[in-house]
Amino acid sequence: MKEQGLEPDKGVYACVLKACGTSKSYDGAFVHIDAVKKGFDLDLSVGNCLINMYSGLGSLDDANKVFDTMPVQDVVSWLSMIEGNIKNNWRQKAFFLFDEMLKYGIKAEATIFVGILDACSQVLRVCDGMLMHSEVVKRGFEINSSIVKSLVFLYASCGHICDAWCMLEATSNRDVTLWNVLITRCSESGHNKDAVKLFQIMQHDGICGNRITFLSVLKSCSMLEQLEQGRLTHAIMTMNGFLSETSIENALLHMYSQCGSIHDTCKVFNIMPKRDVVSWSSIIFVHAKHSDFVKASESFELMQKDGVEPNEFTFVSILYACCSLAEIKQGLLLHHYIIHAACESNLHVGSVLCDLYCMCGSVDDACQLFDMMSERNVVLWSTILSLGVKHRYDKEVLSMFQMMQMEGIEPNEVTYTLVLISSANMCNLDFGKYLHMELSKRGYDLDTFTGNTLVDMYAKCGSLCSAFSVLATLHERTLVSWNALISGLADHGMLTSVLYCFVKMQEKGIKADSGTFVSILSACSHEGLIEEGFIIFESMDHYDVCMSHEHYICLIDILGRAGFLYEVEACIYEILMQPDWLIWMTLLGSCAKYNNVDVGYRAFHVLVKSACKKDAVYVLMSNIFSANKMWEDAKNVREMYEG
Repeated sequence: MKEQGLEPDKGVYACVLKACGTSKSYDGAFVHIDAVKKGFDLDLSVGNCLINMYSGLGSLDDANKVFDTMPVQDVVSWLSMIEGNIKNNWRQKAFFLFDEMLKYGIKAEATIFVGILDACSQVLRVCDGMLMHSEVVKRGFEINSSIVKSLVFLYASCGHICDAWCMLEATSNRDVTLWNVLITRCSESGHNKDAVKLFQIMQHDGICGNRITFLSVLKSCSMLEQLEQGRLTHAIMTMNGFLSETSIENALLHMYSQCGSIHDTCKVFNIMPKRDVVSWSSIIFVHAKHSDFVKASESFELMQKDGVEPNEFTFVSILYACCSLAEIKQGLLLHHYIIHAACESNLHVGSVLCDLYCMCGSVDDACQLFDMMSERNVVLWSTILSLGVKHRYDKEVLSMFQMMQMEGIEPNEVTYTLVLISSANMCNLDFGKYLHMELSKRGYDLDTFTGNTLVDMYAKCGSLCSAFSVLATLHERTLVSWNALISGLADHGMLTSVLYCFVKMQEKGIKADSGTFVSILSACSHEGLIEEGFIIFESMDHYDVCMSHEHYICLIDILGRAGFLYEVEACIYEILMQPDWLIWMTLLGSCAKYNNVDVGYRAFHVLVKSACKKDAVYVLMSNIFSANKMWEDAKNVREMYEG
């Protein structure tokens, strides 16, 4: 404009400054300088635009300077200053200005309160909004429809649903706009039950709703998986002719797919005149949710034939089907497609891909994918940590957890539990205590799984008092909880405490299982209690627990430790149908303790015949011969091993 020799007037300056304020552009400062040169900065409209621009940029000092130099201020000037201070958290200054405005004779009209309340809503300042609400009541504006709308929006935005409902209920003019404010805010802020309930009341009031209403209610039905309410909403929409838009039909598809209704999803999908990527992704998702990989794949192929390009949600849905059935080959093919579509680095797609590789045990692929992700959230970190736990890379799990924290990722309860498992496996008590402290500090209530993991960690690390303490705080003490404690006590030879816990768990109505008896028999073995071990062993029938190899190994260990080697050998031949190498190894170990050549050699012979490659087999037999001064035989065993 200037290049063409045209001089801007104050109206042009006001428009340009308003645009700078809207776009939050600092170029407005140069426009301000130019306006000062022309003397337009003293104009009321230009000054108001300058205040609004600087307030939006957070430059309150500049806004104050403009305000103070204005020869006259109107209601817009004061409102811009008050809104700017509220949005920039200068609440005391904002209310000081409000009082000053009244002193200067500026009447507090409805528009003032609407502006201030809307500013409070944007920065979630509910306390400030409540103070303004009291001013509204003082001046008799509580029935003003614009103010009521702003108050409903304020309270709903800040999660004060009851207060928002009270405002709505108190007004006689409850139009669809007011209902939408409350229902939409409830849906967006996760108060989905409230959104559905309000929709029902709205229907009872005879207000149908509009596109905004139905999109919000369908979203809440999806989150709650309320299929019947979703169907009812669908019927209301059909009766009132709201099914002509693709966005509405997609919302229905999403709701039905989230609720797991294949029939309803397909019914809506099949009558859609136009299907976009959201429509196809929803139909793929519902098949994936029901582990129907064939139909999910067919829909994926039909989508491409229809000329619709898949997006991130499509890939997540089809990969979800692969994960549910561990379809590693199909997952690999999809991975190549995803690379071609340049979606591999997408956080959600990468997370599901990583999860697929983890499920299939493809450690290298999962780690490679994880390393190349530019963005990593707590879900992705938890996925890779679970892979480490599964494959017992416990040291790496602890290191990765520390790396995760260094990246500024906030761990969740799942993350802490996974790292606790590795701490327990490594018997790293200090790190386990640190994790327990972090869980408490962050206010996590111990659920059953996390609580059981803590009990197991303390028990394995020998901190048995802490294990007891955690068990006592659990709301639900399951068989896993008791077994973790009993196992730890058994490992530390505390038979009396083991039996005490065994009795206590039965008193609580918890039935012992195979693992419980392995721990008790192991404790009897460590203490050399033969008779008690036999009694426990024979009582397993009473608890409907099938005797496994582990139980027999414990029994053999009990007899072997006491020197009943011939009895052990007879027990192996008579009781067990298919004794494995571990049982014979246990017997050989007992023979080495008592230097029994006769039984030891027979056990050694069975182990060699079964092609057992354990070094300890030859070492133990050689030691038995040496202890009995059978030097030549000891030499032959060593040569067998070396040869």
